[in-house]
Amino acid sequence: MEMLSNQPYSSLILDGVHLDRMALLKRSGLATNDPTIPVWEKEFYGFLSRWLDNSPVVEIETSGTTGKPRKLEVEKKRMIFSAKMTGHV
Repeated sequence: MEMLSNQPYSSLILDGVHLDRMALLKRSGLATNDPTIPVWEKEFYGFLSRWLDNSPVVEIETSGTTGKPRKLEVEKKRMIFSAKMTGHV
């Protein structure tokens, strides 16, 4: 993934289909309104929508294993850097 103009641009392969940013946003919108889509998938597409928006940060939630889950704002560029440093990009 690459940051251009403070926005992450990416593509992703889902079910063997290569999707660019616009296709991902379209699927995200469709998934959130479809009652047949499982909750985990709606959450996945919800995250993608937030990842692909113009904000330099994304809100994530902790697992809550030590109590109540907490919401955190994390800079997208730091998440990309972390992924690169762990060899996942």
